Amino acid sequence: CRNCHEFDFMDYSQQGSRAAEQHSTALASGEKTCVDCHKGIAHKLPDMSGVEGWH
Repeated sequence: CRNCHEFDFMDYSQQGSRAAEQHSTALASGEKTCVDCHKGIAHKLPDMSGVEGWH
């Protein structure tokens, strides 16, 4: 996803207020990637049972 969906190319005016706020916050902090919030949306997740920290 990060090959195509770069924060630099996002048009926040075309996003909902919640999405725009979250994306601009992630951009400012540099601490998040698409996968942190959108995991499992574009691709089926692998079996994560037994992985520490996974709920």
